[in-house]
Amino acid sequence: MNVPVRDEPFYIAAFAGTRLPVHTATIMPALVDPGFIPAKDATGHRERDGVLGVTLNGITRAYPLWIMDNYHVANDMFGDTPLAVIHCERCSSGVAFLATVDGRRLTFQVAGIWKMTLIIRDEQTSSFWSHSEGVALDGPLKGTALQRHPCYQTTWAEWRERHGDTEVLFWPENKLHRDGRHGHGARDYMGRPGIRAVPDKCRNTSPAPEKRRAALQRQLEGESADDLRNIGHLLLSRQRDVPKGVESVSLEGFDGSETDVRLDPRLDAIQNAERFYDRARRRERAARKIPGRLKLTTDRILSLEAGLETLRSTGPSDELWDLLGGEPEHGRVGRGARRTADDSPLPYRRYRSSGGLEIRVGRSSRANDSLTFRHSAPEDIWLHARQAAGAHVILRWERRDQNPPLADLTEAALLAALHSEARHSGMVAVDWTRRKYVRKPRKVAPGAVIPERVSTLFVEPDAAVAARLSLDD
Repeated sequence: MNVPVRDEPFYIAAFAGTRLPVHTATIMPALVDPGFIPAKDATGHRERDGVLGVTLNGITRAYPLWIMDNYHVANDMFGDTPLAVIHCERCSSGVAFLATVDGRRLTFQVAGIWKMTLIIRDEQTSSFWSHSEGVALDGPLKGTALQRHPCYQTTWAEWRERHGDTEVLFWPENKLHRDGRHGHGARDYMGRPGIRAVPDKCRNTSPAPEKRRAALQRQLEGESADDLRNIGHLLLSRQRDVPKGVESVSLEGFDGSETDVRLDPRLDAIQNAERFYDRARRRERAARKIPGRLKLTTDRILSLEAGLETLRSTGPSDELWDLLGGEPEHGRVGRGARRTADDSPLPYRRYRSSGGLEIRVGRSSRANDSLTFRHSAPEDIWLHARQAAGAHVILRWERRDQNPPLADLTEAALLAALHSEARHSGMVAVDWTRRKYVRKPRKVAPGAVIPERVSTLFVEPDAAVAARLSLDD
């Protein structure tokens, strides 16, 4: 049946026996014939930014995920060949299809979400398509399949290193999506905070530095170390005039004036004098440190205020998110430590199989998620030791029509076994499947996924194999 498309922001339509929320192009526009700039001019990209990379007709282009998150579909032209590049941030997949049917160019836009993945609609016939398979599910072109074209999901640094002549998608001016780097959503997708999450966190964070600044100011304006030390001298010199068990006493000062002194009734005069000497020493240490701390706190408040001022026009910067307590992309670096994007490690260890294929092994639970959903392609091979905690392993593989050689697959399985809790077993069962068949349910622990269409290999862990295949120091 045909799905009616009405001109309103959201509506519910019957679709294949389910109820499908459909978004119009007003809410989630697609890119049509977007602009590109040379890699050398792409100064707004970070080394770790995820990109979709495509080469066609001698033209090489990169589509940064932080831009694609706002549009999901780029209807592009490579010379005279139409190509649709599609990114689904929910399932972290990127695909490309030759966008022609019977010699006619089709342009696509997001139609909605069905079974937790994107449904796209072509503007020429209003047919609805599966973004991952490129097959029309409903409408005049139902059953038609688009020809898939290779599309690689990697980092900007890796793509630029392999393709120095690449062009990169230029961020278009769009009043609907001024949040730029952080996508249209309010929730986190693939480690990037949503735009609406930042003001909320700013409001929750701002009172803390304000209170800290006020407390530091009070300390700076409190009693001086000299005054506290003089009271200690006075208590020692007048100790016979200080009765035990009193909370305060009035003593004649060295200048002849009366001085009221608050005491700890549990202590005698000498012990109370020591307390004042100790407070004087702490006050001197604080006086040396407070001005610097006060300046840092004031600078942080000013940075938060400036970040909020520019939030809507430029999106939340890395500096602003760091001020709000955000973690680096690949997790915590260590208590009190900071690490820049240039020296932060990849979320995986690198190996090379005897057949020359790259193998990537996740470093931690959070790194496993990043490896599987940000540093791999849909046709790559995903491996994990069965029924054992351990690393996600990715065997890079581009061929959709056949599986990788058994020797390379076995070596990747050995690495999965060695980086799991089952590494001391004599024989380890390792599950493997295409990465596109691995999904992550909502609200589950880092590293937890559900693989489908799984096959199993049985391997004997051998540490010598890992040493021989390792590419890292």
